[in-house]
Amino acid sequence: MKQKVDFGNKLDDVRFDFKGIEVIVFPHIKTDDKIILAEVYADALLISPDTVRGYFVAENSLILGILDMYTNIEIYADEVSEDGIRSLGIDMDDVVRSGLWNEIKGRLTNYDELRRDITKIVQIKREDLTTAMSVGKVLDSFADKIIEFLDRMNEWDMEEFKTVIENASPAIDRVGNILETVSGEPKVEKKRRHRKPKAEQEAKESEDVKE
Repeated sequence: MKQKVDFGNKLDDVRFDFKGIEVIVFPHIKTDDKIILAEVYADALLISPDTVRGYFVAENSLILGILDMYTNIEIYADEVSEDGIRSLGIDMDDVVRSGLWNEIKGRLTNYDELRRDITKIVQIKREDLTTAMSVGKVLDSFADKIIEFLDRMNEWDMEEFKTVIENASPAIDRVGNILETVSGEPKVEKKRRHRKPKAEQEAKESEDVKE
């Protein structure tokens, strides 16, 4: 018989005094919020053209996100710009240097778990980006070969045409293999028709005529 589990009450908020102000921390980061924090972190780190700057933006965005969602600390300034955007009302260096962030981080029950999740997500997103860039480069290279082929087609004799097709075949096979890996769909193998050597074909046609 199935049993219902009583998980008890939700974790109570944690309160502590910091420089005369009562700081309230909600200690357990929910899964939905972990998804948001991890996605913002990974995007800030991987999309930035400057890796170092992207890292610090990602770290600061994580701290600010936690302060905003899981404490009673106001992170925004009172003023609102004409386009409706609120600027930060705290200095990130002050938050870290003063020890406030360490006090808050130490009271989050699953912060270490969040960091492990972020590491995994960054790794997965980085692999996805690498794969996408590799596919793009192969397709661009293949497209360039096709354009060059069309531009020069009128200048080629049949022997040169045969050489180009033979050189392009490995690239075509490589595109197929990559797309198979990315999509998960098996590549459909097409049977190639093998033509008989020209001399053998002419001899066969000659025999047919005699008959």
